[in-house]
Amino acid sequence: MSASVLQQEPLSLEKSVVTQLEQAFAGKLSAKVVRKRRVWAQCSNDVTIDVLRFAKEKLQFDHLNFITAVDWKKYFDLVYNLWSIANKVELMLKTQLPHTDKDELVPFPTSTTVYQAAEWPEREVYDLFGIEFKGHPDLRRILLREDWTTHPLRKVYDRRGFPINPSLGLSGPPETWRINEGKIALPAKWLAENPEVEEEILTINFGPHHPSTHGPLMIRFRLDGEIVVDDDIVIGYLHRNHEKLGENNTWIQMLPYPDRTNYISPINWEWAYVSAVEELAGIEPPERAEYIRVIMAELDRIQSHLMFLATAGDEVGQLTGFVWGLRDRELVLDINEMVCGARMLPNYFRFGGVNRDLPKGAVEKIHEALNTIEKHLEEFSAIYEKNPVFLKRFQGTGVLRAQDAIEWGAVGPPLRASNVPFDVRKDDPYSVYDRFEFDVVVGKNGDNLDRFLVRVEEIKQSISIVRQALKELPSGPYQAKAPVLNLPEGEASSRIETPRGEGSYYIVSDGSPRAVRMKIKSPSLMNVYVAKRLMVGQKLQDAIVTFGTFDPVLGEIDR
Repeated sequence: MSASVLQQEPLSLEKSVVTQLEQAFAGKLSAKVVRKRRVWAQCSNDVTIDVLRFAKEKLQFDHLNFITAVDWKKYFDLVYNLWSIANKVELMLKTQLPHTDKDELVPFPTSTTVYQAAEWPEREVYDLFGIEFKGHPDLRRILLREDWTTHPLRKVYDRRGFPINPSLGLSGPPETWRINEGKIALPAKWLAENPEVEEEILTINFGPHHPSTHGPLMIRFRLDGEIVVDDDIVIGYLHRNHEKLGENNTWIQMLPYPDRTNYISPINWEWAYVSAVEELAGIEPPERAEYIRVIMAELDRIQSHLMFLATAGDEVGQLTGFVWGLRDRELVLDINEMVCGARMLPNYFRFGGVNRDLPKGAVEKIHEALNTIEKHLEEFSAIYEKNPVFLKRFQGTGVLRAQDAIEWGAVGPPLRASNVPFDVRKDDPYSVYDRFEFDVVVGKNGDNLDRFLVRVEEIKQSISIVRQALKELPSGPYQAKAPVLNLPEGEASSRIETPRGEGSYYIVSDGSPRAVRMKIKSPSLMNVYVAKRLMVGQKLQDAIVTFGTFDPVLGEIDR
């Protein structure tokens, strides 16, 4: 369909998705257009996997964003969020699964037969809700320990994981839950192997406390000589269950928590949370607030990418780059302190705007910082790009093909480095991003070097965006009137291009001061799953570099 026809027929593509779904599954599915680029559908549970397959193969919904569940006490809403990279449309698909108060496993077919990227999201839903995905290749707990017998996101448990109603006879957390002495499950295929395989294959534990794991994370490598023949990534050491806290704290009380989701890029995560609440409440931030948000979020992207560039050098012994990256990152943290009052956990965004206006002198200080970072960036990146040791370790290693990047659920710089030009700021513009000129940076080879170079170029694009926003910064209020306590009944989800890729909050409200469900979609979780698959077949030393180029943050993975 031509662009001119689309302009004459608003939402024609979205309406076509609805029509095709309802025709293909007549009597089993209902769908609606929520707004531009967003379609929501509800289907009976016996056709869910068929709907997913139809959406992928016939409607080009090739990218799985997340899978989650909502507990309504007598049944679950099982939720699949899909995105079409080609058509730039989101599909939210829901189905209902009845359950009891006994915390018994609820069986349901796996969607890994349709989307390979569903492997980890299904493990998380199994872990926290107890939905048992039949046919899953490796269904075991992912955030909690193997000896944890309950599923704590069910409504029968309180925020600590203990049963709310003792008369139901439900158990609580294991006695050793505070000191993490529980057993860690092994992959099913490892347990099924002939014990004699251990004589040929060496298994080593890398982490959970190691600089190259970028936080408390363990990788169990299986090696044939220096070659990684299989690996298993253990997460959950930093699991704080922000999502359960979202169901127990009020909407306003949750404002400081997004900063802790990702402490390297907190402002973008603040934006993800407030955007979801604003959509549900129908709040329109004033224009000046939108520009300030863009400025602070792009500065946040710059300092986050500088942290990546610093640690990228550290992975291969280039300590000069580590020091230089942190040096320039401090300039942005100085601005955070000036504008927000804090350097790393600013708690700056509010429903309907920001906490305070830009203070006197902030514009000049931002320009000064941008000029310094831009000047240093050429010199900074050159010590890497002209270093033969760095190039030997990065160029041609960790190659991620575009098809695999999409199928495995990669987002952000790792996806774009594989020559897939998906950026939420362009493909599903939010705030005032459609007013700025900037390029979506892509790589050619999808290797470790491309993932490095993409972030270098994205810093330059962010500098340009901030300068444009400062030049066009309007006058006026920085805060709109926002609800104090309750939100309307309904559901909403945000889409933000964080420095590590698409992040979002999916929130469900029943009209009370607290969320019924608060799901955080973590780009780092999906990217680490991609890294897990990509490291197989590489030399151990190259696998470590490959893992680092996905720039994981464990607070964002474990939440």
